[in-house]
Amino acid sequence: MREIAIDDLARQVGRSVCTLRRWEREGRIPIARRVGLRGTRHWTHEEAAQIRAMLGVSTQPDPLDSLERTLRELAPAIAKAARELTAQQASSGPSDIMTQVEGLFKGLTQVQMQGGVD
Repeated sequence: MREIAIDDLARQVGRSVCTLRRWEREGRIPIARRVGLRGTRHWTHEEAAQIRAMLGVSTQPDPLDSLERTLRELAPAIAKAARELTAQQASSGPSDIMTQVEGLFKGLTQVQMQGGVD
């Protein structure tokens, strides 16, 4: 299950990270689960929706979150394609790398439009 980190939730509700930490200490919002060595606070989507509702903030997802998630999901494919292009260029001599990169992005866009990536 995906969770929402404190900095993302703070941005969504228009409050600072410090405010969310204080509200958690005061019991005004659900206690967050701690993740990683640094103990970064994370809430479930249900808890985040509850916090947004308490503050009267829209529960509509932030389109930038969707874009960020899409870019994170595409990053491995882009890195792999870049490695392949580099190897291809090294083995076959000079070629128009920009044309190849444009083709790569067109292909990734088509995958996204077909529902392959959120």
